[in-house]
Amino acid sequence: MTGFRSRVPRLGGVEDCQRRVVIQTASASLTRNTFPTNESHQICLTTHPWASALISQAGEAMRTANANLDILFIAGFGPIVRDTAKSRKLYGDVMRIPFKEETGEYLHTEALGGAKTFALWPLPQAARSCFGKDSWPDNVPVPQAWLEFDVGSVEKATAELESKGYKMLVKNRKEPWGQVVSRFLSPEGLLVGVTFTPMMRDSEEEAS
Repeated sequence: MTGFRSRVPRLGGVEDCQRRVVIQTASASLTRNTFPTNESHQICLTTHPWASALISQAGEAMRTANANLDILFIAGFGPIVRDTAKSRKLYGDVMRIPFKEETGEYLHTEALGGAKTFALWPLPQAARSCFGKDSWPDNVPVPQAWLEFDVGSVEKATAELESKGYKMLVKNRKEPWGQVVSRFLSPEGLLVGVTFTPMMRDSEEEAS
């Protein structure tokens, strides 16, 4: 918890609040920007407004995001796998994730919370989506995982990303299953997509 303590100002009456937050948070094994909802912490946060400033408010990032990107939700995430058998053993057999299997050993599930889809995407399929062939080019870093954000407009989001210097591997492409996508490599080596995924939009509209 030293990272948390270094960010907390030591201002007179704040010290007692600081001590209680650190001790109780440590015992609950919480991350440094997370506060429990018990009464003592609620009093502490109310009494000392500086503490609440450490916590991101719900929707804050979306309200301040670039309007041209207009991210709506995480469409999917997962590792890009080279050895499907080993990945299936870890995520399917050990972690007991209930995958559905598609052609080409594409394993996916929509049963986990936090993202619309979690999938083990074989590298040859990722290569085909980006380059139209099963082999990943030697002169392009091989991604370790994929991440997709469904956006208000793929075209606008793509143009905005390109204007900031990001090079698209595939641009405004319509996949056979109806999804429209642009993909690029992030600085961390993720294969990132901005997407329009019709079947996921239908479920969002029904939920609202």
